[in-house]
Parts: sequence; C-alpha cells; structure tokens
Amino acid sequence: MGENGAPGSNSDIITVDGDRAFVLRISEHKAEAVKPLAEVKAQVSDIVKHNKAEQQAKLDADKLLAALKDGKGDEAMKAAGLSFGAPQTLSRTGQDPLSQLAFTLPLPQQGKPVYGVGSNMQGDVVLVRWMK
Repeated sequence: MGENGAPGSNSDIITVDGDRAFVLRISEHKAEAVKPLAEVKAQVSDIVKHNKAEQQAKLDADKLLAALKDGKGDEAMKAAGLSFGAPQTLSRTGQDPLSQLAFTLPLPQQGKPVYGVGSNMQGDVVLVRWMK
C-alpha cells in the first residue's frame, strides 16, 4: 500500500506479538490541503495562547528558582501563591521528565536542598526541590 493508497486497497499483514496480526483497509483518501483560516482560526489562537502562557510560566519558574537559590524562596513562593507538594519517590530508571530532571541535579548536602525547573508528564512547568 503506497502513501496515497487508493480506496479499497489493503495493507500487507502486520504481525504483532508473534501471534496477532491485522490488515488495514483504506476506505477513503483525502489529498493533503491547506484548510481555510476561518476553519482553523480558533485552534491557531488557542495554540498561540498556550505557547505564550507556557513561556511565561517558564520565565516565572526561572525567577522563583533564582530566588530559591539565593535563599529568598519562601517569600517568593508565598508571593506567587505557590508551595511545594508532598515528597515523591522517583526511580533512576523512570522515563518521566521529573525523574530525568531529578537525577541530573547535583547531590544535596544535609539541610541544603537543590532546586531545578522542568516539566511533568502533562507538560506543566514544575519546580523541583531535592532534599537529603
């Protein structure tokens, strides 16, 4: 089956897990085309707003990170209406972004936490505090 397969054509057999197989059948094909602006305007607007909000969240997180590293984090966190959540146990082999971030941070010293900024699985900007 080619990239622009004709309706009614079938794929080759696709084997999964050795004992399972399936075949795809093309019922309809639409040529690639640019959609009219009126049709996608709301979607484009939502994407632009989301990207701007994400950039602002990263800037705010970086400011909080700088305040935390300077020892002024408690005041900055209160002013922003934020607090750290409950401690979590992460696995070194975890594939989620927070595990990856946590194990790239330097080891904390007793009573001196280490901070970092990253994203969680949902793409939210997250401040991480690693304590010993």
